[in-house]
Amino acid sequence: MAASAGRALLMNVKPHVPLIKFPSRVLSPAGAAATPPLAHASSPARPPADSKPIGQGTRGSGIDYNDLPPKYHRKIISQEEMEYIEKGGQV
Repeated sequence: MAASAGRALLMNVKPHVPLIKFPSRVLSPAGAAATPPLAHASSPARPPADSKPIGQGTRGSGIDYNDLPPKYHRKIISQEEMEYIEKGGQV
């Protein structure tokens, strides 16, 4: 009885239909011609001479703190707030 119920269940299961359709990654001659041409630059974009290749710089050496815009600077906290934090919150 259990085996026939299992077979009936498998017969009623619908095949998987993907909800998202991704474009093909394989470029065919017809597909390449159908895509709009990209803006051509006279020369490829080159990084500035003083920049290092990705992964070659030391970790955390991105931007100097003083070079950040003011909205990204840390807010100065009062002495009272420092004491509150050091005590572990409300006491």
